[in-house]
Amino acid sequence: MLVLGASMVGKTGILSQFLYDSFIGPYKETVDEMYHGEFDVGSCDLSLNIQDTGGNYVHDFPAMVDISLQSADAFILVYAVDDPSSWDEVVRLRSLVTSHKGEQAPIVVVGNKTDLERKTSQEALEATVMFDWEHGYVECSAKDNVNTTAVFKELLGQARNRFEISCPPSASSSSRGSLPSTPLVIRRRTSLPQVPAFTRLMSDEGAMSSGGERAKVEKRSSSFALNKRRDSCKVQ
Repeated sequence: MLVLGASMVGKTGILSQFLYDSFIGPYKETVDEMYHGEFDVGSCDLSLNIQDTGGNYVHDFPAMVDISLQSADAFILVYAVDDPSSWDEVVRLRSLVTSHKGEQAPIVVVGNKTDLERKTSQEALEATVMFDWEHGYVECSAKDNVNTTAVFKELLGQARNRFEISCPPSASSSSRGSLPSTPLVIRRRTSLPQVPAFTRLMSDEGAMSSGGERAKVEKRSSSFALNKRRDSCKVQ
């Protein structure tokens, strides 16, 4: 899974909530981070590699972008609902993805920061994504952890037929996407080892916190094993 979008739209925040049930702030620019997780999806075991990229990744590393696009099987394109220019970047990134992977690639467009004042039209952009592009569309707030898991639920729905992901017989198909939504059956199997990007951010948060709060952050950080860039983070 390749996660793309303009700078400061909350790509890492969405992943942080999904993997760690926490919001990391203040903003720190991501360059390129990779995470690996094992998931239970219905009766299917799914190995998922998530590549989180910075907003300037496409511009600064064009050779690496080609490799990332060719390697990825599914894509999350993130914009911020309070920043119309970030939608323009999604339009450009979507063209880049489809030029490499075709129109049928599993893609979910995510409108993040619904906790802020909206400056984009949900109805217009959702219609563009779902009916013109025929991709999945989700709006969420990474800061408040609202609807963040729905991003990955929708991506599995988009990818289900292509990768033969199975679902329980009682699966609901009430989502508004063109494909039925996969019920969320992702459970954490073990405690989550920390990865460098989140370790750095949590350390910075702890440094700015007062005594007890800082100790709490440092204690949480120390409970995770530090890994190299491509080590796995176990989730379920």
